[in-house]
Parts: sequence; C-alpha cells; structure tokens
Amino acid sequence: MFTPKRIHSVLITITLAAVTFMLGTKPAIADPIPIANVTAELTGIPIPIGVIGVSSTFKVSVAAANADPKCCLSDFTVQARSAILGIDIATIPGFWRSAPGWRLVSQDNVNGNAHFEALSFSTCIKPGAFLDGFGVAVVGLQPFNLVVTEISTTCVPEPTTMLLLSTGLAGVAINARKRFKTRKRAQGSQ
Repeated sequence: MFTPKRIHSVLITITLAAVTFMLGTKPAIADPIPIANVTAELTGIPIPIGVIGVSSTFKVSVAAANADPKCCLSDFTVQARSAILGIDIATIPGFWRSAPGWRLVSQDNVNGNAHFEALSFSTCIKPGAFLDGFGVAVVGLQPFNLVVTEISTTCVPEPTTMLLLSTGLAGVAINARKRFKTRKRAQGSQ
C-alpha cells in the first residue's frame, strides 16, 4: 500500500526526473529579448512649445525575431538624440509621459533620458507588439529621435518549472502532515 515513506520516495523521484528533464532539454537563452529588437519611434507630429522646445508622443516596439515568445519587455530606458548631430540632447522637465499601465520611474533631463516600468505582467510589451502613448519634449527647435539604451524582461515560468514547484510543495505538505500526526500521537499516549 502507499505508506508515507513510499509517497515521499515517489515525490523525490518525480522531482529528480523533472530537474533532469529541465536541465537536459531547455536551451540556454542569453537574452530573452535582445536590445536590438526594442525600438522607440516618434508617432506624433512634433509640436513646438513656444521657443524653448518641441514635444511629441512615441511608441515602443518589440520585434519578434530572435525573441523568446514567453517573455516580454517589463522596463526600459530611452535617450533623446539630435537627428542632425547624433548627440544626446536635454529634455524639458515635466514632459516625459508614460503610457497606460506603465510608470515613469526616473528622468534625467540634463542628459535627456528616462526610465519606464510596466505596472504588471499584463501590461508589459510582448515580442511582435508595440505600445503607444509615451511622451517627451526636448530643448531646442530641432528634429530628434529616441534610442532605447537599456531593457529588462520578464518571462512566464515553463510548465516543467511549475511541476517542479508543485511537487516540492506537495512534499513539504506531506512532511508537515506526518510531523503533525506524530506529535498528536505522542501527546495522546501521555
């Protein structure tokens, strides 16, 4: 019959099999989403802000090529650059805007960059998709573009990882129950 010792041994065997399977079949992906796949493009017509600068909206796109489809872009840093000179340009304070489901984490207006972060996994940008609604304003009446300089990704756990986690938790629960019953028997015999 199924004794606690037998169940424990079966759970250990299943866990070892799952680990062996994961280590043997999972290809190593250095970058789930390469930074070259992430681009920021101006989407709105640049609007002059008096004589001090130009404002525009932009979108962030993630190309699907060489990207892990189970991962998504969870945060990024974008840099404003002069389209003519190719140098970093300053931005106007208070004009960086985040898209819905994202937040502006930090901004450096002197160097012209800002860091954005998704509020949840459901709002991060998946490979082959884009998100519009970000905004920026640069100092000076000059054409500019945006360059993504840093990214972070979030990945959905694989089914084998979930199996490994659930068998481990089942083992812990069985062990805790066994200890509880042993203590209860010891207290009852006294």
